[in-house]
Amino acid sequence: MYFEYCSPILGPNSCPSSIPVILTLFMHNLVIIRINDLEIMKKLLLLFALTGISLGATAQDGIEIFISSHPGGSYTGSVSQANFATHDFSGETAEFTPIGQNEIVVDLHIENHTGETVSWIVSRRRVNEISSWTDFLCWGHETDNTGGLCIDAGSMDSSIYSMPSQTGVTIQDSEAGILAAHINPDQNAPGCVTYRYYVGTGAAPFTDSVDIEVCFSLNVDDNSQIELNVAPNPVNDFVKISSNGAEGSMIEIVDVFGNSVRTEMMDGASKTINTADLKNGVYFLRLIGEEIPITSKKIVVRH
Repeated sequence: MYFEYCSPILGPNSCPSSIPVILTLFMHNLVIIRINDLEIMKKLLLLFALTGISLGATAQDGIEIFISSHPGGSYTGSVSQANFATHDFSGETAEFTPIGQNEIVVDLHIENHTGETVSWIVSRRRVNEISSWTDFLCWGHETDNTGGLCIDAGSMDSSIYSMPSQTGVTIQDSEAGILAAHINPDQNAPGCVTYRYYVGTGAAPFTDSVDIEVCFSLNVDDNSQIELNVAPNPVNDFVKISSNGAEGSMIEIVDVFGNSVRTEMMDGASKTINTADLKNGVYFLRLIGEEIPITSKKIVVRH
């Protein structure tokens, strides 16, 4: 966190008001760092994140973070279902468990109420890690049907990842961006991992945040050996779905905002669905049945 005024400890005239100041606790002593280069300040903040110094969860007036959907995951936190859609998770933790053996996608609806037009980037920090788990994210404006810019798991395979300043998304006051957090637990490595997602500008990338905690445990009684195969993917005009033991289940396709755009019944072991009228972008295909857990698969429509 930086402030554009000097600490009273140094006196009212100790430094020019235009020079940002970083205050942090180090070895129980207050350390004050004056910096006249915002790029250096950003790098120092990243260093603090890596070393665990003063880069915790944050909440900021003018920014609200809502969870619009979470395909592949079941919410296990304390917020009631009635209040979930309108609850601001800024600076808080939202807990999830996987449904079956699937990727969890948590869609964060990040609203701008600062009174200004902003160019926001997002960052991700693994507060704790299981090395074999993977994750990636997509970030874009709420009106971007393609899901925005996606950063693959290989490109952000580090404890902290921050998008470059030039990839910022312009968001006017009262508009929002969508951050889709994709988390893939390793089925052979149960445990809990917390991912902290930040939003901010290139100069102050860690303005607000939310923690997503995912806990996965093996269940020897789990009858979720349902395989969902999709081809081709990327999808053009048609997609063929095949699955074992899923006859009579419902197939639902939802967009990145959680809206259902297609529902079909699985009449047999396979089903072909017409996707010619779907816009280009990222969707999630879900298999829903009474005797099976909800199973999901990400598809990309590209005409």
